[in-house]
Amino acid sequence: MCSILLTKAQDKTLKIGDTVPDVTIRNTINYPAKDLIFSCLQGKFIILDFWNKHCTSCVKSFPKLERLQKDYGDKLQIILVNAHDSKKDALKFLKTNKIAKSVTLPIVLEDTLFKNYFPHSGEPHLVWIDTNRVVKAITESGYLLEKNIIEFTSSKNLNWQEKKLSINVGQGNSLIGIVDDKLRWEAYEYNFISQNIDRLRVDFSYTVDSSKHTRKLTAINTSISELYRISFARKLKRAVYKNRIVLSVNDTTKFIHNPDYESRSAWSARNTFCHEFLTSMKTSEEGFFQEAIEFYNRYFKLDADLDSIFINCNILVQSRTPRLSSLEKSGWVRPVKYNSVKDLLHTLNWHPHNPIFLAELRDLKDFNITLNEADLTNREALKKSLAKQGYELIEQRRKLEMLVIKDYKQVNK
Repeated sequence: MCSILLTKAQDKTLKIGDTVPDVTIRNTINYPAKDLIFSCLQGKFIILDFWNKHCTSCVKSFPKLERLQKDYGDKLQIILVNAHDSKKDALKFLKTNKIAKSVTLPIVLEDTLFKNYFPHSGEPHLVWIDTNRVVKAITESGYLLEKNIIEFTSSKNLNWQEKKLSINVGQGNSLIGIVDDKLRWEAYEYNFISQNIDRLRVDFSYTVDSSKHTRKLTAINTSISELYRISFARKLKRAVYKNRIVLSVNDTTKFIHNPDYESRSAWSARNTFCHEFLTSMKTSEEGFFQEAIEFYNRYFKLDADLDSIFINCNILVQSRTPRLSSLEKSGWVRPVKYNSVKDLLHTLNWHPHNPIFLAELRDLKDFNITLNEADLTNREALKKSLAKQGYELIEQRRKLEMLVIKDYKQVNK
């Protein structure tokens, strides 16, 4: 039993180390009482998970959250908080969505309280609260790992990367000025780079200022491979897909995030960079990005260049089996239509973990394919769906131009 004490909610932002006031939360479903009173949770570890119906990663994490709640029982209380959707829309989503309709965790609908205590940009957004209602951590969902739950429920101090409100640099602003707002100067040419700058939103922009006759590249919290990929794409004036990057390095963890090992924010804090490069328009666009590439080579002690190598590919060809006259509409889950081969290949090759896709088709005039969104990253499901529509995938090795990133020592042997 816990006594009901209605308190007026404090209108202030809470931070790590603050105590969450004893408040009463209305509009709660999947909870045994009419209202959720925070003092009734005293003695439990609490995770607030902010979500909304348009957040795919939020919804995909529900089964994991359900398992954690079951594994830790009365020791832990996970509460889903929705501040974006109306109660009507959220309830409809919870009843109809394949994943959400199985949720048994308490859900706060039309939240107006927690969103003021914990303002944030982007969801999922997690708040970790100890048995005394003290905020211990504020993170992104990548921290939902078994080792972190054990650490959290062991009452240890959590030295985790805090998820904070993101800041947009904005076009026309200087990255250097944001790093140090005391700087009030204008430089005609400069090259500035730093490791991850907390709170800045991931971005990449290229601007030409004809009035000042300058070119400027601004990359915010961008991975090494992305710095190279975008610079090569700009230099060549064509797409360089993420699945056309070959890492010939000793330590790939600096380039690729492993979600089973650590959260993205913890990885990004060590392995993403902010770079701003300003120079005169006397340098051509191609020369400008070549200078950026050469700078990355020197700074990261790497060598990146295009090279033609043999690699396994998936070739889209027309099948001998005719297209089915009608396809079951009930089988589609978030269907995507493609009326051109170019659009389909662009989508398939954009996924960094996909193999390389090419097409060798005789007739392109009547190309028309519908795919489940999930099929785009599942080769076997993709093959089945294509087969129904008169196409097949064959595996072959082809010599293709790839972006190869090597360690310096491999180059200088």
